[in-house]
Amino acid sequence: MAKKTVEKDDCTLTVRRVELPPGQAQPVRVVIDPSLSLILRPDDVNFAMLRDGLPVVIYYSSTLLSKIVEFENIMSKFPDAVKFVDLSDKKNNLKSNSVDSRFLSPKAIVEDLSSRGINHIMVEGGPATALAFLQDNLVDRAIIVKAPIQFKDPVPSSISEEEICQAGLVKLGQMDSGGDTIEWWSRPERAWPISEDSSWWP
Repeated sequence: MAKKTVEKDDCTLTVRRVELPPGQAQPVRVVIDPSLSLILRPDDVNFAMLRDGLPVVIYYSSTLLSKIVEFENIMSKFPDAVKFVDLSDKKNNLKSNSVDSRFLSPKAIVEDLSSRGINHIMVEGGPATALAFLQDNLVDRAIIVKAPIQFKDPVPSSISEEEICQAGLVKLGQMDSGGDTIEWWSRPERAWPISEDSSWWP
């Protein structure tokens, strides 16, 4: 997720409503925070995700930091479960100017996570984050929920069906759920995962 999601929701992204299977650990949370604004703040906000002792990987770029020494001092105050990964030497090859040029390379993030044994990623964030991963052709499946709600000051997603198709996904179908429209997209070569408790899914 991008750092704005953490700032707005102070989320933990842990499994809480269902019991984890024996031996199953909580998911590793991943935060994209190029300039480390979550920790280099003028206030004393300490987000829940950074103090619950569960694994977090924060990706940043040291080239965007103006207070290197301060960062090194602050970093030592976080639990060992919080890992900071500098991607300043990874080139960003995003195809569109609609994504902030400071955005870290999604491909570099995926490669680093793979080196850590993490090969299944759920992108949970705003439209800029989702668009960046789509443009790098890193999305295998997408679930899109469209709600019949109009915001007073909407934030354009810049994600159209054309953008999704260009990322190599095809639309498998859609259904109505309480007034919301749920679409599911996948790469043609990727079968949609089915289990005994997901008979309602495509």
